[in-house]
Amino acid sequence: MLDLGYPLEQIATTLEPLLQAHPDDPWSHLTVGLCLSAHREATERAEAEFARARELAGGRWQPSLAWVAGKMEYYAGRYAEAEEILLEALEQQRPAGRFSPDSRLAEMSDSPGETGDPRLFAFLALTYRATGRLDEARQQIELYRRVLPASPWVDYEAGRVMIESAEPEAAIEEFTRSIQKDPAYQYAYYMRARALRSVGRDREALTDLEQFVQLMGPLRANVPSVQEARRTIEEIRSSLGLAWLN
Repeated sequence: MLDLGYPLEQIATTLEPLLQAHPDDPWSHLTVGLCLSAHREATERAEAEFARARELAGGRWQPSLAWVAGKMEYYAGRYAEAEEILLEALEQQRPAGRFSPDSRLAEMSDSPGETGDPRLFAFLALTYRATGRLDEARQQIELYRRVLPASPWVDYEAGRVMIESAEPEAAIEEFTRSIQKDPAYQYAYYMRARALRSVGRDREALTDLEQFVQLMGPLRANVPSVQEARRTIEEIRSSLGLAWLN
């Protein structure tokens, strides 16, 4: 569950006109549910919106909505449901007879990015990483990379998988690529700092954490990752004899 630091009432007030204008549209309820799910205090309300979206969709998502529905299930921790929705959507988008249920990943690897919304690959990668299926996550990431090679997200997510695969040096390379594509990608600095610390490169990690905090800005000072970064900055400064910089 993410917590982006925005006031819950601000989120609710901003989204209310969407539901009023489109009360029977599953997309509206998906959108509201996803936005509310980014706030810890709105979990039950977000789940109610998700449930309404599922009801309106009749249990079968249009391909254009499937990536959002998969994202919804992923963030709710329903990984099996997320995988089912995302794979079904990819199957609908592929030519008939080319997508065997027993060899989905192999089939997709043979036709990189020719069919299929890359966002489906993205959330399949996240789902597989969350369930420890790291090899399958890598496959989805590479499919996404072939479709959108300029995306900083794909390098970032590859780095996340490398960290969980105990490959910190490879993770550092992926996060560095992400930052080169988008120097303002806050969490690429945050995660690269974690990888750097794991191999004893604390001074470089300190620089990344300071950049992360700066990019997140004062409005997100209470976000857990920012608070954790500040504590780590103090710890590193103390260990390096740089406490006077506080």
